[in-house]
Amino acid sequence: MVHRIVQVALASLLTSTLAAGAAWAQEEPAGGEEPAGDGTTEPAGDGTTEPAAGEGGEAGGGEMAPAAEAPKQLRFGVAGLLALPLGDLGDVAGLGIGVLGGVLYAMNPKLSLAGHVGLIYHLPKSQDFAGTDVSFTLMEIPIVAGVRFAVMPQLLLGADTGINILRSSSDAEGSEANTDTRIPLAIHAAYMLNANMAVGAGLWLPNLLLTEEGEDTHAEIFAYFGYLF
Repeated sequence: MVHRIVQVALASLLTSTLAAGAAWAQEEPAGGEEPAGDGTTEPAGDGTTEPAAGEGGEAGGGEMAPAAEAPKQLRFGVAGLLALPLGDLGDVAGLGIGVLGGVLYAMNPKLSLAGHVGLIYHLPKSQDFAGTDVSFTLMEIPIVAGVRFAVMPQLLLGADTGINILRSSSDAEGSEANTDTRIPLAIHAAYMLNANMAVGAGLWLPNLLLTEEGEDTHAEIFAYFGYLF
């Protein structure tokens, strides 16, 4: 029952987030431009006219200000992350160490689309079974896409989903590695340290959907450091 409530709640959250993104995408950038007039002359105090500031290289400091560089619409990035399994998953999977590579496409100053692929390796975790220590290992390959919202110039909120390939194994005698494919969900926030570097953290549900009967939804919390080119 709890598993079903979690699925419905998160699916509703993701739907609301995407709807908000669509609405934001239609908004015009804040701070619209005002008419500049003819921009050629300005009245002087004696009723004559003088060149407008910035013209002719004299008024306005003698030099024209350089045009601001337009932000890149398409950017690529890499990130390193740490993932800490929670609950039952934490009993069989250790700390996850991963790397991600992806792309970010800016629709407007508030909304961007993102996609990435990565590899997360969880350190082995041992459990005692009938007096024998059995070591478990988990590896994840997330292939996901999602949205990013700039709620502030430096603060972005994101949500991602796609597919997650999980490969688990143990050193128990006669055991074989098992590979499963699940639909995950990530909800996270990132803070831009500057134009290229960001730090972030969030919640990762590696097996939200496509689960087998009786399989519980697992959860991890993660933190990452990323660099955009």
